[in-house]
Amino acid sequence: MKKNGTTKQKLQVLPLLNELIGEQVKVCLRGNYLHLAYDMAIRSNKSILAVTLKHAHVDKYVPTSLLNLRNGKYDTLNPSFLVICIVKECFSTGERAYLLFKESYKVEIEQFLERDVRLVGNVLA
Repeated sequence: MKKNGTTKQKLQVLPLLNELIGEQVKVCLRGNYLHLAYDMAIRSNKSILAVTLKHAHVDKYVPTSLLNLRNGKYDTLNPSFLVICIVKECFSTGERAYLLFKESYKVEIEQFLERDVRLVGNVLA
């Protein structure tokens, strides 16, 4: 554990990771702090937690840090846009699992997805 208390702060928000999968999620663009720089961040709508990401390859990002937003240290992390689809993809196999999509954005989501994948209602087919 780090002496600065950040490990303890991260452990406190681990049980709340489900806050990052759902309609309340926001995505923030690039940020720079004294000891943290990231290309994107996924955050809960309420100031609870965020996961920072670094660009890895073309449209792929990898997590770099888990932030506890309750301490006020990262209160300038402003949401920049809504999440309309959450896709979990294995880098090595390319296998995808679709965790969430908003029906009202079906056309935009289908344009992003591979041509052989269609969204039907709230279930992928």
